Amino acid sequence: VIISGTMYLTAQSTATRAEVKAYRGTLATGVQLSGETLQTVVGNDYYGIPFVFTDTPVDVSGLTYDITMTEVGASGNGLVNEAIVHGVVF
Repeated sequence: VIISGTMYLTAQSTATRAEVKAYRGTLATGVQLSGETLQTVVGNDYYGIPFVFTDTPVDVSGLTYDITMTEVGASGNGLVNEAIVHGVVF
């Protein structure tokens, strides 16, 4: 499985970094995939942050993924304006 895309973020005023992570299953109970994307950000600026994750599950039937973005150093929430996500099973 290849999961790729771009998250578009307006960073919160004190944010210093954005992290994009992927989980097989849910964020609460899933397994984090390797290859998190880290992007240095400046507060209040707009960013397009590309990401790519790969996974090799034994069975893909009924499989779900969660994609998350977290800001580091932020005193509040930034704004994810848009997320474009593609999934390919090979």
